[in-house]
This record gives sequence, C-alpha cells and structure tokens, in this order.
Amino acid sequence: MPMTVKFNKKIFFLLLFLLLFGMAAWYLFRKKPEPLDLIKNKSDTALVDSLEATPEFLAEEENLIELFRQKLLPGNVDEDEIKKELLLKFPGEKGRVVVRLFNQYLLLLEAEKIINEKQVFEFDRIPERKKMQAELFGKQTSQLLFPDRELDRIRMFYAFCEKFLTENTTLDSERKKIIIEKKRKEIYGNDYDKMITRQPFAKEFELRKNIMQAELGVMNETEKAALVRKIAEEIRNDQFPY
Repeated sequence: MPMTVKFNKKIFFLLLFLLLFGMAAWYLFRKKPEPLDLIKNKSDTALVDSLEATPEFLAEEENLIELFRQKLLPGNVDEDEIKKELLLKFPGEKGRVVVRLFNQYLLLLEAEKIINEKQVFEFDRIPERKKMQAELFGKQTSQLLFPDRELDRIRMFYAFCEKFLTENTTLDSERKKIIIEKKRKEIYGNDYDKMITRQPFAKEFELRKNIMQAELGVMNETEKAALVRKIAEEIRNDQFPY
C-alpha cells in the first residue's frame, strides 16, 4: 500500500477522533440552561406585555394563584379539565386570559422545581423565585398575584438565619445576636412589633439555641436545662409582652 494512502488514513482517523472527542466534551461540559432562560423560551410574552399595559384588567382577581393551587392540589389532575373549568368560571375574554395565566403558572412550578433542586441555601432561592414571577407575569401583575405577606417575610428571616449561622460559626454569640436582630428589623420593617408575636415558637426557639451553641457545648446538663428554660421564657415574653 502506498505510503501516502497510509498517511491519509492516519490523518482521517485522527480527525475523526478529535471530532468525536470534541462532541463528547461539549455534551459533558456544555452550560446547562438556567431556570429563567427556560422560562423565556416558553413564556407567553404577549400576555405579559398586555397585562403590564392594562393592569386594571385583573384588579379584582388577586386570588388567582390560590385558585390555581387548589385546582392542582389533588395531584395527577387533568390540566385540560382545569382549563375548561376556568373558562366556565371566567367567561369571555377574561377566561381566555386566566387560562393563559394558568399556563404561566405551570411554567413557574416547573422552574421552581429546578431551583429547589439547587444545592444552595433557601435564602438564595427566594430572590430567584421573585425574578421568575416577574418574568412570567410582569412586574405589576406579579405584585398583584404574589403580594408581600407577613408569612413570606418571616420565612425569609429564618432562611437568612440558617445561611448566616452556617457561614459564621466562629462568631461569638453576642455578635451573632446583634447581626441577626438587625436583619430581623430590616426584613420586618414597620411591622416589626406585630410580626414578632407571629413568629413560630419552635423556629425561634431553635434559632436562639443555635446562636448559643458554643455556650451550650461546654455546659453540664443542669446548666443546659437552665439556659434552655431561659430561652423559652424570653421568647414567650417577646411574643406575649402584656
């Protein structure tokens, strides 16, 4: 066999190998799409733009998301049947808009599932969910459908505490208390006094124990029991000051 033929075969197989290797590397290391990117590809942008231009259209429908949740609650439901029910409940143009909003809500659930699987703190997931809501429903409509609730702010505060305490194990307890209390006031804002009384006792109890973890670690059982009772009493006094 002529030398040139052997040489050409070697080049051919080398190029083939490089091509296959390149394709395999691209497949393994390609950048996975972010949740918001997936949403943008599927989102009903015409609906979003229309509702942003006419926010009064849904002015009396602030409970739509709760309605969607209830419809989906049983699990394994027929989405097409839900859409038929929505058209009956909201006749005419509004019904067609509500069905399109329901489609957007299904996209939101899909994207939230992706976010919830991320190995990050819950505190870091919250702003990403907010971005998704604004992307899918528009800024004004998302504020109507996903209003700022006290429960959401309380959850945000405890999510912050989880991240902060995990990342700052070497801080002394007094410094932790100062930073956490400052953040609590920032999140609760003008509703601080009212929201203090609505914090879940178990959550707050666990938080204050975690803040004092270093002290608890060097105490004997009698001292631990006394500190735990003191923490519980302080929480009761904060929640029921009168």
